[in-house]
Amino acid sequence: MQDRYNLDVATPEEVPIILETVANYYRESQSELCSAWQDENAGKVWADFARILERAAESCRKAISKRLGKHHDRITAIHFKRPAYRLFI
Repeated sequence: MQDRYNLDVATPEEVPIILETVANYYRESQSELCSAWQDENAGKVWADFARILERAAESCRKAISKRLGKHHDRITAIHFKRPAYRLFI
């Protein structure tokens, strides 16, 4: 996994994808810690963070569906352009 994620997205649909990518990374980290320490509770916080991010991604998808819905095809990506944010993990 890369150490930096560019959160400069062109469309709202990209936001949940980024959240899920980071959630998957956290799940992998939790799994590796469990394995290395032979302890089921090792790294549980990473699994908790992953669940939080997955719920956030699902909420984003619902908002996209609600706000854009049937008119989405007529809306251009430029209307949703946001400034770049960087996530460092």
